Amino acid sequence: MARNIVQKVILTGKLKATSPISVGAGESVGGVDIPLTVDGLGRFFIPGTSIAGALRAWVETRDRKTADAVFGTQDNASWLFVEDALVTLPEQAVPELRSGVGIDRKWGSAAPRFKYERQVLPVGTTIDMRIELDLGEDNKENHIELLKFLACGLISEKIQLGAGKTKGLGWVILKEQRIQVYDLTRPQQIFAWLNRENADTMEPVDCTGISMRTSDMDLTLSLAPKGTAIMVKGPVDGSDIDMLPQVGYAGNGRVYAVIPGSSIKGALRAHAERIVRTLKGEHAQGDLAKQLDVPLVKELFGSKDSAGWLRIRDVYGSTGIEPKRFLNEDFGNWGKAEDHVAIDRFTGGAVDGALYNLLRPPQDWSEMKMDLRLPDSVDEKTAKAVKTLLLFLVRDLVSGMIPIGFGATRGLGKIKVKDAKIVMKDQELTVSPEQGVTGLAESSKQDLLNAWSTAVMEGGNG
Repeated sequence: MARNIVQKVILTGKLKATSPISVGAGESVGGVDIPLTVDGLGRFFIPGTSIAGALRAWVETRDRKTADAVFGTQDNASWLFVEDALVTLPEQAVPELRSGVGIDRKWGSAAPRFKYERQVLPVGTTIDMRIELDLGEDNKENHIELLKFLACGLISEKIQLGAGKTKGLGWVILKEQRIQVYDLTRPQQIFAWLNRENADTMEPVDCTGISMRTSDMDLTLSLAPKGTAIMVKGPVDGSDIDMLPQVGYAGNGRVYAVIPGSSIKGALRAHAERIVRTLKGEHAQGDLAKQLDVPLVKELFGSKDSAGWLRIRDVYGSTGIEPKRFLNEDFGNWGKAEDHVAIDRFTGGAVDGALYNLLRPPQDWSEMKMDLRLPDSVDEKTAKAVKTLLLFLVRDLVSGMIPIGFGATRGLGKIKVKDAKIVMKDQELTVSPEQGVTGLAESSKQDLLNAWSTAVMEGGNG
């Protein structure tokens, strides 16, 4: 049945990447397992389907029925259309490589077939966005309100694009928004739309009073090394320096040392598994997929079937270096080279070929940020148990029990948390090594612990 479309509303703007973005092409290229998508001219772009999927997921946090009505179902076409979006990299920036590896919980080494490299767009990348929304006589007001809700999600940096959303990737913010309205009841306006000529412009979206989904827990931690270096090994070795740190562009002409959200997530997950397995008296068994199937942990961090509920941002260093100098290994005072060697246990001398050096990056780190967002379908007992597990993890992280990054089994990666704040809806908590979690009412604390004990004993699924 034909639709009676009376207006078209076009939302355009620049999406600015506030974290790296991964939108994979589906096939490995040049040794990269997950390369970025490119068009026929070799230009990087983000498919409209990727943007539309992220927008739909955002609308579903408010009303799934509205999402189906606007974005379409198997039986009804979509009223909203998103074009493929070309991207512009920041000056001097190039796509970055991020490595991922799965660690066998039994042996502590890399699990077979669980190592990969993904290509990501750097921070500061600009994405040319164009969204087109059809309006009918009977849905005009509802669709306009929906478009404002979408714009506010982008303006407020609440919508992520691409893969790796729980690992610090995909964050964008909308800049230079413009909304044009074409009246399709007037022939000249139809031609203007077809020719992409300017039309009447609406006022910029005002997000005041727009109700948006918030996180169930927001965590902010200020980091410092605890006598040793914190470093995540980069995907490429140097010529003079064997092991270089992972670095990332931060939008101002310099690159900075990075602790990827994936590295933090991996360290926290392994510690969470140890907590639950210890309480249940179990050991890691089977292949990696089976080892990851731990109640409460799989809900918090994800599984092969569903994404986790905890999102962790990348942590950047505060001291940058020009990309050209980094590539030429002209480090100057940026970082410190350290020599390491393996000792032959029989002769007491150095093992042949086992001498290497690494570059320890500057140890001034930005804040570590995480947030927990529970699905609407989760039952109250599981929700409380997962919150409790996360509080245990933050407590142990603050206490220096969870090393992060390269060389964790060699004394590296120990951190000291100078300050830790947790916001849970209507209350603010603090965490310290001496007092643990404070600010939680005694009744709330007991409620969380009861749910935790029950969920662990029952397997975590309530």
